[in-house]
Amino acid sequence: MINKGTCWLFHSLLINVLKNQRKQLNQELHILNTHSTYTRRNVIYAVNHSCKYDFPIASEVIGVHTCVLVAKQRLRIVDYVGFLLNGVVWVNRDSRESKRQAFQEMLLCMKKGLNMCIFPESTWNITPSKPMLPMYWGIIDLAKQSGCPIIPLVLEFRGNDCYAMFGEPIYCSSEDGKQEKFEELEEAMATLKWDIWEAFPIVSRNTIRPDEWDKVVEERTADYPLGNFEDEKRYIRKV
Repeated sequence: MINKGTCWLFHSLLINVLKNQRKQLNQELHILNTHSTYTRRNVIYAVNHSCKYDFPIASEVIGVHTCVLVAKQRLRIVDYVGFLLNGVVWVNRDSRESKRQAFQEMLLCMKKGLNMCIFPESTWNITPSKPMLPMYWGIIDLAKQSGCPIIPLVLEFRGNDCYAMFGEPIYCSSEDGKQEKFEELEEAMATLKWDIWEAFPIVSRNTIRPDEWDKVVEERTADYPLGNFEDEKRYIRKV
């Protein structure tokens, strides 16, 4: 079980390591709005997923400690240890029992006052034009049962630049309809992505030639050779 004190102890160190790593890679981070969505309690951050830098960048942008939900898969040793030091809930996406146990562990973390970071798309979105892949429902169940709000955070990578934008908190009470809140989150995250695309036309995917986007995908997947990206396609939610 995740120890809150231990997580906070390592958080500042990890953030500094990740920030220095980003600078060594000449990655520029552009935070497009302030984290005015801060609430006076712990929250669930819903973040889009498109490359191996998502959690390191999200951690730096968020600025406060968050535990993270991570699929059991082949990882580099440094990533595995980093997740452990940060605080992680592991899940086997092929096992209903593992998903149930991961949900209960996340719920317990929330009740202990910890923040959670979840990538509701479940896998990388490396499609050429979709702002978001279909998301999974579990994040809404977690918000309803924990009473904690969801804060959308969208990251958009273009070359060595990353643009980050927060959305407003989404509150889910026990009386709220699950479908209604699910659609609210979907719309919020897609809108954030479109807002970034419109504010920075240079990163708009619909202006990129197919061969250019293929190169982007090749670079991202080559960045993490342990990943089986053909196999990952089966984790895209069917709608």
